Amino acid sequence: MVGWYFQQELFATLNTIPGLQLYVLSHKPYKSVPEPVLDNFPKQYLFIEQNIGYDWGAYQQFLNKEVWKEFDTVFFMHDDINIVDPSVFQYCDELLHSSAANFVIGNGRVTTKRDWPVTHIQCYAHSLWKPPSWDFRHDTVRGSFFAVSSSALSQIKGFEILWDRRKLFGVGAGNYSLRATCGKIQSILGENAFSFLSEYYRHSSYIIESQRGDPQDVPPRQSITQVIANHILYQFSKTMMTFYMNGTSRQKQSLARWMQFVFRSL
Repeated sequence: MVGWYFQQELFATLNTIPGLQLYVLSHKPYKSVPEPVLDNFPKQYLFIEQNIGYDWGAYQQFLNKEVWKEFDTVFFMHDDINIVDPSVFQYCDELLHSSAANFVIGNGRVTTKRDWPVTHIQCYAHSLWKPPSWDFRHDTVRGSFFAVSSSALSQIKGFEILWDRRKLFGVGAGNYSLRATCGKIQSILGENAFSFLSEYYRHSSYIIESQRGDPQDVPPRQSITQVIANHILYQFSKTMMTFYMNGTSRQKQSLARWMQFVFRSL
């Protein structure tokens, strides 16, 4: 779970679920974790990491710990969701290991839109994985809650994170990571890689998701330098990926290396 708001009610609910081992990776410093949470949560299950990559970055930082390999099912979630029915964990575990299993189970369906490479090609510039063609279609799952089997995670071999180290993209970088990662998942696990607990955005009979964090939070104001940098990087990403998608095999190799160099340098 991503630790940011540390809702005590959510922690209390999760602590009552048999067989569920909770890990928290926080982008906040240790001193910001509320004492009531620390009093009831073993410190060895709390990881503090650098605040880059946003929620999907936190998930990749957790994957790097490799503790997930000890479990059959892994749940990724934000710490501001409302769990209406705690049986969701058992249900997802049983579904993932049934003969009719999908590999990734989200909460409410995000959208029926699947033509992301056509409309958001810039989202794949940072990614090692690239869409195989313009007409490649893939689903997406919100980072607020999704379940996946550890065997599927082993096949995926990591998420495609935009590490926004200099805060040039802002929290929107999380959507770049989301789309690139979901495209990669679908390309590896197949057309039926995703399923959802409901067809309704952000809620099911099990979980209600927040829009993005606390509604009372005021989004950080960007400086003119950040706005200009964001625009330049957006145009660069879109232009390079357009060249890539229309290029020959040799051109694609060269462009992929160039894009990786740029994003490693940011």
